[in-house]
Amino acid sequence: MSNAPSALPDASLPDSLSVKTYTYSTPVPEAPLLVDVIVSKALLAQTSPATKAKTRVVLNIHGGALVIGGRSLPSPIAPRWLLAYMHLHDYVLLTADYRLLPESSGLDAVSDVEAAYQWTRNVLPTLLPNVDLDLDRVVVTGGSAGGYFATQLGIAHPEVTVIAGYPMFDLEDSHYTVQATTGYWGQPPVRREVIDKIIASLVPGKIATERVKGPDVMEFASGMLQQARLAEFLGDDDRVYPRRLLDAILASDASPKRAHQKWFVFHGENDTVVPVRESKKLVERLERWGAQVRYVTKPGDHGFDSALDEEDQAAVHKGHWGGYEWQKEGLDWAFAH
Repeated sequence: MSNAPSALPDASLPDSLSVKTYTYSTPVPEAPLLVDVIVSKALLAQTSPATKAKTRVVLNIHGGALVIGGRSLPSPIAPRWLLAYMHLHDYVLLTADYRLLPESSGLDAVSDVEAAYQWTRNVLPTLLPNVDLDLDRVVVTGGSAGGYFATQLGIAHPEVTVIAGYPMFDLEDSHYTVQATTGYWGQPPVRREVIDKIIASLVPGKIATERVKGPDVMEFASGMLQQARLAEFLGDDDRVYPRRLLDAILASDASPKRAHQKWFVFHGENDTVVPVRESKKLVERLERWGAQVRYVTKPGDHGFDSALDEEDQAAVHKGHWGGYEWQKEGLDWAFAH
């Protein structure tokens, strides 16, 4: 299965943004995990943190069924409002890779994302000494599998704000445990032996941290879900099942409430990849936990918030959101003090 990087050869960031790449973790010596730090050049040009109020920090985790994708932006699987909104407000944006299935386990990936968060808190300030970073209220974002990781970080860290789009939450839902008759993302049904052949072809010890949407990659990702084999590659550790984690917390009388934590959750009502009931389950539990929740559903399939074209994105850069005003309102709410 292809392990090619996910960067698009014809994609580029606006000239007003600076991007630098760092290693945030090296769990396997030959495959360091990378994070991009995206900052406006104007913010970098300031000479003292005293010249500006605290700057919000956003850690984005990419989606892709835990199989596809990478940190690079722009990306076809990243929400297009992300760069525009961060740029509009001069926030610092980080995008991190993590170890992908099936070469690595779900626990590997969850551990990587936790390491990325710790790197953000502890190392980033040393790299941006002239920027007064608001590290006590890091915002974590992600859609689909990225929403899964954002949810994991939100459960583990009461200080973070969570923006989760169509998150994978209950991975023991029948959607993931009962075989489907159709494929996903427009793929035809995949036979079990096709997935077995791909697994047999993997090089032992070799990991993947970025991967494009090649034909074999999409076939594997679709087949893994269609054949209800996600748990096989994810593993059975409680730490990779956010619904289990949250249910255990809610069952404990000693668990403190999350009255000061914000969660902005949104989902397409016609999502065929991650059912909208995933978000409903999450939101119901968050409300029982006492968290501040803003929950929005809109007509649309999986990744519906990636539908902004270049003209739409340019308008967002200027503060004009059009039909995406609901998203601006949710983001403004999440980032408000």
